[in-house]
Amino acid sequence: MKILFVCSGNRNKGEPSILVANQGKSLEKNNTTILYYTINNSGFFGYLKAIYGLRKKIKKSQPDVIHSHYSLSAFTTTITLILFRTKIPHVVSLMGSDSKLGGWKKRFTIRFANKKWDRTIVKAKSMAEDLNLLKYEVVPNGVDLSTFQNGREADNTLVLFPADPGRPSKNFHLANEAFTLAKKKNDSIQMKIVFGVEHQQMIHQIQEASCVLVTSLWEGSPNVVKESMAANTPVICTNVGDAEWLLKDVSGSFVTNFEVESIAEKILEAVSYSQIHGETNGRTKLRELFLDSDSVANRLIDIYESTWKEV
Repeated sequence: MKILFVCSGNRNKGEPSILVANQGKSLEKNNTTILYYTINNSGFFGYLKAIYGLRKKIKKSQPDVIHSHYSLSAFTTTITLILFRTKIPHVVSLMGSDSKLGGWKKRFTIRFANKKWDRTIVKAKSMAEDLNLLKYEVVPNGVDLSTFQNGREADNTLVLFPADPGRPSKNFHLANEAFTLAKKKNDSIQMKIVFGVEHQQMIHQIQEASCVLVTSLWEGSPNVVKESMAANTPVICTNVGDAEWLLKDVSGSFVTNFEVESIAEKILEAVSYSQIHGETNGRTKLRELFLDSDSVANRLIDIYESTWKEV
């Protein structure tokens, strides 16, 4: 099948985000042709300006299915298909930033356009509940396990915060408070902030850390949690998205509330676990949940094929 991915290129210099690109690569490994149309204008009207460019791309490429990523990209595709009376199956993936905490404009867009979508994919059931979706499929992003080395050589004092502290949704203020409290009890620990690096470099940082700290206010299915699991690195994550489902029975890893004291305690426990045991069973758990990239790709292909037959 030929699938056209529609997505933003604003954060990645006109290229798809690493999440979208990795999903495309996993599908191509499974004998699916992936084409891309990136929207490189920001803001609501910027997405509207992309309509005619998208129309040209559709006419030229003649895809079997269009797969839009994020609500605004889906909105652009929906308007394009309506305006030009084009009947092509339309699958939409909503991400964590499209949740009810992501802003009223995105919620409005989803409520306006959702009935026009042939399939709606969310990363976690909690997203569908937040957005009051009636029909949806839960398909978290998968992880390419081949990019992770076996065995960890961790710095057993390093707590990694793998996000931009300037993004309010990542809640760095809470992470910093909790780390400061934990450091009073274990002066040897250090926090390292990493963001804006190549994906492989981020993976390297995760593998080297004693533990990974995620204090987000909201997420869908947090990729950094799954990547920490793939690296067998302990992770502490606030109870957002599907974190509780992902980390259930993963040794040395914890889902917490938003209380500073609780997070500080879990940091110390995760560091201690890393020092004593070295590795978690996270990678095994990912396989059990069928969250390796090939398993997720096969689920998406099933969705594409069934949608194509129905439309």
